[in-house]
This record gives sequence, C-alpha cells and structure tokens, in this order.
Amino acid sequence: MPFRNGCRSRSGLSAEIAIIATDIAEVIGTAIGLNLLFGIPLELGVLITALDVFLILWLQTKGFRWLEAFVIVLLGVIALSVSASRSFWPIRSGAM
Repeated sequence: MPFRNGCRSRSGLSAEIAIIATDIAEVIGTAIGLNLLFGIPLELGVLITALDVFLILWLQTKGFRWLEAFVIVLLGVIALSVSASRSFWPIRSGAM
C-alpha cells in the first residue's frame, strides 16, 4: 500500500535530520580526537575533517582504484608507525 505524500515527506525529513546528526557527531568527534592526540585546536580539527571528506569525495570521482590506493597508503602509514614504535619502545616479555 503506497504512503500518502505527507507521510513520505515527514519520513524523508526525519531521515535527513538523522543523517545530519550523525555527520555532525562524526566531525566533532574527529576534531576532539585530533585535539587530544596532537593538541590541534577544535576549529582547525573541524577544517581538517572537512578537507578530508572533500578529498575522499574527489578521489571517488577519479574512480574506485584511486580511493582504494589512498586507503592502502593510509594502512601502510599505520603499519610503518606501529613498526617504528615497536622498535623504539620494545615490549618486554616479562611485563605481560
């Protein structure tokens, strides 16, 4: 049974509000995380997050392979960072 126009528009409006709320929470959470990790001011953290989103959207226009390559590079940076931190601060087996 099809919905009436009023019901469809109210459902669409509530879906858009939910999307906006989750996006705001994501941006603010990332800005807080950057502030806690690196001491970056919240305003700059929000700007970095917005630029990150635009970068990912731009990479999607270039094709899936570019976005895939970007994610692989990020994973490589994480792997190198973990390896470097393990070499600087080795885990003592007796401490576990």
